[in-house]
Amino acid sequence: MYQISPALTGLYQAYLQQLKNERELDVREHLFNNFGDSLILYRSASEPDLSSQMIAIPVRDPTGLQLALTGLVNWMAPGQEVFERRDYLGTTLYQLKESWRSESESIAYSLTDGYLFLNFGPDTTLLEETLSLLRRSRETFWACSDIQELLDQLPAYSVSLGYRELDTLLEDGFALLASLQKGIPEVPLCDPEALPEYRPFPFLWFQKRT
Repeated sequence: MYQISPALTGLYQAYLQQLKNERELDVREHLFNNFGDSLILYRSASEPDLSSQMIAIPVRDPTGLQLALTGLVNWMAPGQEVFERRDYLGTTLYQLKESWRSESESIAYSLTDGYLFLNFGPDTTLLEETLSLLRRSRETFWACSDIQELLDQLPAYSVSLGYRELDTLLEDGFALLASLQKGIPEVPLCDPEALPEYRPFPFLWFQKRT
């Protein structure tokens, strides 16, 4: 950065030092050096307009990151309450206050289980669904022995992995069929009484190498 613009670098350094002196906020340590080396992106297949998106980033020091976020918000909007907070399943959920968000755009986040979960969209549905999944009393997908064995066989870099929960996939599929049925009632697309019990099968997963 110094090679590109020495003047801008000096201004940047001055701002960082000002935050550290006035608010005891070390932006480098609490923010820039606080994130892990992976990024998870998530959208809901049940939302056709794809207006909502979830981003999950591993965090080394959640307390320090919350301090940084709070300090930066207070610095940029002094004396104003930008985020409202509430409890959801024992986790603090932060969302832009109504005066700071529009009907179609908002930001919400939560720091839990070693991750920063960022929710972009009109509401906090994706974030709440994610927190609900984290609180399920079952073995973590990535900790399953067979999944760990497969992960160990993957190359070290340039790898993309993904999985989809089978129960949610089937539920979305059946809901889609039910919605289509309303438009063409004379054509039987799905008999709800004949559906198999799919919820005992929680996982469908796939891998992609790039």
